[in-house]
Amino acid sequence: MSFQPEVRARLSINGKPYTIGEHPHAAGVPYGQEGRQGIVYLLNAEESGGPKAMKVFRSKFINPSLVFHTDTVAKYKGVAGLSACERSILTPQNHADLLNREPDLLYAVVMPWIEGPTWMDVLLAKQRLSKKQSFAAAFALAHVLMDMEQRGLAHCDLSATNVMLPMLSTAKKVVKPVEFVQLIDLEQMFSTHLEKPEHIPAGSPGYAIRNKTQSLMWSGQSDRFAGAILLAEMLASCSDAFVRSVWGESYFDPEELQTGCDRFDELVEMIRTIWGEALAALFVRAWESEHLSQCPPFGEWLMALSKIEGTVGAEVAATAAPVAVPSTSLSDHTETLSGPAPRAASPRPPAPAVASAPRTAASADSISQSDGGGFNANLLQKAKNLEQKKNYKQALEVYRSIQTLNAHSSLAKEVEIAIQHIEEILSRNKKKRDRAETSRKIKRVFLTLAFIVLLGLVGFLSKAYLDKQAVGSVESLTEDLKEKDKEIAQLTKQLKALDLSAKKQEMLKTLEEDYSELQRIANADPALNDKLDVKTFAAAQLYLNHMNEYLMKVFEFDQPFVDRTKIVEGYYFPYVYNQSRDPKRNVSFHKEYMHRF
Repeated sequence: MSFQPEVRARLSINGKPYTIGEHPHAAGVPYGQEGRQGIVYLLNAEESGGPKAMKVFRSKFINPSLVFHTDTVAKYKGVAGLSACERSILTPQNHADLLNREPDLLYAVVMPWIEGPTWMDVLLAKQRLSKKQSFAAAFALAHVLMDMEQRGLAHCDLSATNVMLPMLSTAKKVVKPVEFVQLIDLEQMFSTHLEKPEHIPAGSPGYAIRNKTQSLMWSGQSDRFAGAILLAEMLASCSDAFVRSVWGESYFDPEELQTGCDRFDELVEMIRTIWGEALAALFVRAWESEHLSQCPPFGEWLMALSKIEGTVGAEVAATAAPVAVPSTSLSDHTETLSGPAPRAASPRPPAPAVASAPRTAASADSISQSDGGGFNANLLQKAKNLEQKKNYKQALEVYRSIQTLNAHSSLAKEVEIAIQHIEEILSRNKKKRDRAETSRKIKRVFLTLAFIVLLGLVGFLSKAYLDKQAVGSVESLTEDLKEKDKEIAQLTKQLKALDLSAKKQEMLKTLEEDYSELQRIANADPALNDKLDVKTFAAAQLYLNHMNEYLMKVFEFDQPFVDRTKIVEGYYFPYVYNQSRDPKRNVSFHKEYMHRF
């Protein structure tokens, strides 16, 4: 990513002038926040309108399908918690002048700048929310997730980093209850109207269910487990015990999820004591679920919360304790939710609408120099312990979390080396497994061949024996020998068919997948999908190519046969099509095509 803007550099987007925002604590440095997929820059409007967030994707995440995705999700901008759906995308046909000057902005996404801390900011601050704040956050999140679930939508990568809390913003404006919580990082969102992403998220550390059923990881039920963890965290965040037990960027150590750990028992007891048995039971159900489909739907969460909503105001004083969060400070958003909160010592503008594990690009080094240093040390120790236990995959997840949080610090290089080391170990282990599997297959083949050779040797010795026998018994033994020869031929044929059978099943599976794709395109809504004819042709062509490969393998047809078949098909199918519509066209078609025969 080579886009390197200057502070106050002017960009014209959709006919409106914007300037690159300046970092609040570093004069002359653009305000950008690093995420997993790219960097989000602050855009200040020169004329009317509020600030915008511009997400510039890293090269591996740039995908033309983002155009369709952006157009589709835009219709959900009015749904509570999905303000980030109000977005536009920079394309060659609509932003040619800008992209000619800044080609790295191709398919960058522009959306509202959402004010407030992320839930991860609150956890890392280890500061206790008031009871009203705790309930308001959980109630708002449950409402957002229920509304999405009822519409057949899901975020599909819920975690503390992509749940924002405008209700705790330092901005001097009243925040409506429907805007208390906002979701960001919506590029992997599920909808029946969206195409399945190339890389399906497997869940974030601290929020991912253990049994990752592939078919449910991108579905309307994808948020149920992670959502349950987030709701439980928010409900318990008004407890001192919760603050003391927070692991880091999530309440749970990722290794502890769905185990009988102390943190789970403590969290259940906190929720039961503060909010009652019903909410505690919902969390236990989610924790003990083997599949996402077994987790409680968000409608049940909202019903349980609604039953105690009226008692919260009576139990808690109108003013709540102030809460300070690193990189953002929590202040009053309405007089009824929290009392006046002092401004943090060094506040910064709140996070933008999109940023996974947001960290200011210019001030990331301060993570290891302030109260985040202990957190980094704990994460490093955790990663090293996992590495010593040869639990390389989980160690890799923790190292990558550290890398995201410290993208521009001196720690980044050390973490990068550790990640490369673990990736090399995992690669070597995979090669060893592959070699072992290959060795087993070769061994089976050699055993079969040895058996065949043994049978052949028996046949040879039998023939030598027959030469010495009386003529009368030769005919009988000859018949036996023929039977042995048939067995040898059959075994040889079976040996050849071993690999073919496996390949056949694989190719049939591929054909099934190709046909499913054709069905999906055929059922797509033309109003929401463009170029369906092109997509259908490409899918049909892929199916026919795979079918020809299958025929060549299974029936041993040669390439000339397949080529001839394609020529015949090219004449036959258009001829049938014209015959039922305009038979006269077949005369000219015949003249144009016959030379191919």
